[in-house]
Amino acid sequence: MEIDLQTAVGIAGIIVGAFPYFRPVIVFMKTVMRQWTTGDLSATPCLLIYVKCTFFMWYALPDVSRDNHLLFICNFVGFLFASIYIVTFLWLSPRVVVLKNVGAIFAAIAVSTAQLVLPRAWLHGYERQLLSGLVAAGFSICACWPSVKIIDSVMKTKNVEFISFSASISMLLNGSLWFVFGLLGLDPFVMLPNGFTSVLGALQVILYLVY
Repeated sequence: MEIDLQTAVGIAGIIVGAFPYFRPVIVFMKTVMRQWTTGDLSATPCLLIYVKCTFFMWYALPDVSRDNHLLFICNFVGFLFASIYIVTFLWLSPRVVVLKNVGAIFAAIAVSTAQLVLPRAWLHGYERQLLSGLVAAGFSICACWPSVKIIDSVMKTKNVEFISFSASISMLLNGSLWFVFGLLGLDPFVMLPNGFTSVLGALQVILYLVY
């Protein structure tokens, strides 16, 4: 069976894209196995992944956008990893930590559900795609704020201790692959956030090599 270029890029994106989702779970499990507690770990990074992935899952559904089943698969993988992290985090955290985070977790679930339900209740056709795409792309760009802060900190201090080279390479490759996927499909809602991500990944790699 012949595979077109966009499909090949999407499959590569799924493979490379699994690493950013898998990495927080690995770090979490190492901490838990060493201490049998969540320690100083936070649920926030995986909550951001959870919301971002659900937004793009809903956007990739066939009644919203066309030919985005690979995008759905990639974000479903992220959704699964984030869900595992969150459930395990709640299970092993002290009660005070659970109470501190439970509001944010319910808010993430509520926002994700609303993004699935409301556009289908009120909008049709391109209007539904436009709203879902803007929300998914906008949130994805905003979720890159921690990387922007890291880049700013490294440029000021010339210290790369907070940059993971492997994570930066993964960020660059993942963003680049999905940018090309969106470009081939003429989908600005996939192109823009992933183009932004790839630029941030490239900057982190350059700063790591320089400093």
